[in-house]
Amino acid sequence: YSSKVSSLVCYYSQVQLIPAIRVVQIFKDCHGLEISEGTIFNMISRMNKNLENTEDDLKELALEQKILHADETSIKVNGESCWVHVLSNGIITLLLGHRSRGMKALNDFNLLEHYKNTLIHDNFSMYFSFEEMRHGTCGAHLVRELEFAEDIEGQRWAHKVKTFLLDLNELLKNQKLSTDEKTRIEVSYDELANEAILATEQMGSGTKSRPLARRL
Repeated sequence: YSSKVSSLVCYYSQVQLIPAIRVVQIFKDCHGLEISEGTIFNMISRMNKNLENTEDDLKELALEQKILHADETSIKVNGESCWVHVLSNGIITLLLGHRSRGMKALNDFNLLEHYKNTLIHDNFSMYFSFEEMRHGTCGAHLVRELEFAEDIEGQRWAHKVKTFLLDLNELLKNQKLSTDEKTRIEVSYDELANEAILATEQMGSGTKSRPLARRL
């Protein structure tokens, strides 16, 4: 089979996540080509081997980035629950698979312990094990937490903080802030954060709004 066929096999199965038996049917129906599941698995294995150097290059490039975003998402592999660990920004996307979502995976990857810049994540506790880097909260996760605080736990301050952050995001898309503007924004944010802390002081430890307010 040609390299084009191998590329399509890997695209269908690894990018579009189409099961091998359906990839067989696609090639038969759409390309007029008979191909077996065993051949598909062999092609994927060869492509994986060919990409070993590419993966190493991406890891080296990731360590050079000033900002990286980290996340984990579940996936099924042969019916078994596994995890895809993602490191990305506007330049690179690195996907690393593992049976574990937690610290074991990060230790096996042997990557983040060498990263010295800023990692944006969802405040999953394992990321804070890496003390040599700076940490930032993922805006999408934060908005979801604020919506929960507002809608489920009735926290009015959460709506104010969410609106403030979304408006700030739109503002930064269109203009660069002066030093005075940055100072005013920081003061406004601190006021909202303090309001959140005061409003949640009497809340029980089982609520989500209280620890969220203290992370702002």
